Amino acid sequence: MSAVLESSKLRPADLPAPSHAAIAVVRACSQDEIDNGDLELLVNRDPVLSAEVLRIANSAFFALPCPARSVSHAIGVLGHRALRNLVLCTAVRDALGGRPLPGVDVGAFWTDSLRRAVCARYLAEIASQDPEQAFTVGLLQDFGRLAMFTLRPELGEHGERLAGAGPEARVQFERELFGISHDRFGEALMVSWGLPLDITELVGAHHDEATAAAVPAQAVALCADWMSAVFTGADPGPVLDHCQVLLASHLGTEAEDSVACFERSAQGVSDAASALGFEVAHPPNFDEVMREANLRLAQENLSYQELTWRL
Repeated sequence: MSAVLESSKLRPADLPAPSHAAIAVVRACSQDEIDNGDLELLVNRDPVLSAEVLRIANSAFFALPCPARSVSHAIGVLGHRALRNLVLCTAVRDALGGRPLPGVDVGAFWTDSLRRAVCARYLAEIASQDPEQAFTVGLLQDFGRLAMFTLRPELGEHGERLAGAGPEARVQFERELFGISHDRFGEALMVSWGLPLDITELVGAHHDEATAAAVPAQAVALCADWMSAVFTGADPGPVLDHCQVLLASHLGTEAEDSVACFERSAQGVSDAASALGFEVAHPPNFDEVMREANLRLAQENLSYQELTWRL
């Protein structure tokens, strides 16, 4: 990893790190011996962080059975792992917040990331994986791309092309442009911040189709990436085809399960954006994507009914 970073001339140390308070909470949540009282003290050291934890815990995204009226109550209801992932998401969100990136649609980037996270959460339930971890990995796995543009803003003119490329094409173009791809740079950046290895390793491996079959959590991240790409590519048909192959081969997903995930993603993105405080672009729904795919496929003499059958 260090050799790849050296060749790219991008240095994680040149980027601002998440707040010390957030990192302390994230690390503490990974310790088996930590108790709720110790976590409450850590969270309350930062008034902004404690207010954010309460706000997100009481959002529709978590749908708690009763409102959390204190940080202690929120920790007790959410649990340590959900708290860790919540704080981790907001910490990374804030690390690069407020920086203008000419040529890069930051709102569209976070919309895409949230859709990936929502799809990952749904797929994790199907694959008997941890939904909260899957959501966190899905949200952060492309963060390296935003970080690379932050370090090389003069390359922002390529932002739109990268955003519209499929997962494989995006990685290849990033290597040509930056000397490193977003998955590897994102992993190196998060390691430098001292983030949990179960998150950073999945961020670094989410494009590796060869090893995903043996690691269910990695398969979830891989499939969620392709599901999100269906909504962003100029031609969704081929992306959709490959997505279906991955879902069936890696997760054994039935067609109706993947369609349900696609259909639920729009509302899920809206709920997650509201909870986590992201300003996102208006996301297309699956019907809009299907109509676009159908228009293209009609040129190849394929009907809407045949497209539905393929799903």
